[in-house]
Parts: sequence; C-alpha cells; structure tokens
Amino acid sequence: MDILTLQKWAYTDGVPSYNAMAYSLLQHYSGIPEANIDSHLLHIRKLAWDASRQPFIGRWKFLRLAKPLDPCYQQVLFRLTLPESTDSILDIGCGFGQALRQLRANGVAGSKLFGADIEPRFISLGYDLFRDKETLGATFVTGDLLNPDDRRLDVLSGRFTIVHADSFFHLLSWTEQLYAAKRLIMDDLPDKGFFGWQQAVSA
Repeated sequence: MDILTLQKWAYTDGVPSYNAMAYSLLQHYSGIPEANIDSHLLHIRKLAWDASRQPFIGRWKFLRLAKPLDPCYQQVLFRLTLPESTDSILDIGCGFGQALRQLRANGVAGSKLFGADIEPRFISLGYDLFRDKETLGATFVTGDLLNPDDRRLDVLSGRFTIVHADSFFHLLSWTEQLYAAKRLIMDDLPDKGFFGWQQAVSA
C-alpha cells in the first residue's frame, strides 16, 4: 500500500454508519441527546485527528464495543460483577477507554477498571467523548509498555486479574508481543487472563 492509498484508507469522511451499541452508550451512559450524537462525534474526532493521525481515530474504531452476548465478554462481566469478587481489569492500549465505559455502563464498579496508554491525550479525549470525568471512577496510567526503562506502569502490579487487549498485539512484532505479555503478567496472581480482538495473517 503506497503512502497516498494509506492516507486515504486511514480516514473516513463523515460519521460512521449507525452503530447501535455506541449510540446507546453515548445516549444512556453519557446522557447525550440522540439528536446531538453525530455532531458530538464529529467534534471529538476532529480534536483527536488534529492531535494524532492514527487510523483508529480516522476510521472510527474507537466506537467499536464488545458484543454483549460474546461468551468471553459475558465471562469477564460475570467475574467483575460477582458479589465479593476481587477481580479487576486492565485495558492495555486503551485509547479513549470505550471498553471500560461499556463495562461501567453494564454495572462494573469504577474501582475495578484500569486503563493504560502511551498517549495521555487519548485518555483526556475519552473523558470528553463520554462526559464522565467526575463519575467514571477508573484509574488511568500512561507509559510505554515496550520500553524497559519506563517503569510508570509498575504501579499497576498486583491490581488487575484480567487484561483486555483489543487491536493491540497485532501492532507489535513477535518479539515485542512476547515482551509485552511478560510485562503484563507482572506477578503470579492466579486466574489472570487475556481477552480481546486481534488481526492475524496466515504464514
């Protein structure tokens, strides 16, 4: 793919085709009137695109949510909402944190939600997108998972039992994937698990 084709691919004009789950989250969780959602999305996307021209911004991938009936999502939701549960989740490469908002809207306590990203502007834009800075209750940390000298993510050690890695590992080389997974394990907590959607190609 040449650079011009890549640039065209990375950005889609206008709002995306109707996304029922994302629109419902913005309407019922964020309290944005349905008639205002499109203009709100265009405003946030412009701010984000001006800050960082990443394809996940240009192609509206930050609106993709887990399917509510997906077995993996159901298991994670069950573990996080079970009375007396000590489970908590880290969304690595969280971007705008849409996955954490979906869990919060589905009844997970904010204290069980952790997000990490290398870019602090994405975390800030997530608060603007969902209008929940005072109510989310999640913990966000910025840091470079692939840099062994960057220890900012170490504060999360022992604080999560589930890792959500969506569209994350396929951005890395095989060596980087192994290193990232090793750092994410961080400790010997039992039943620590990973889930999320990745792309792959056959060798």
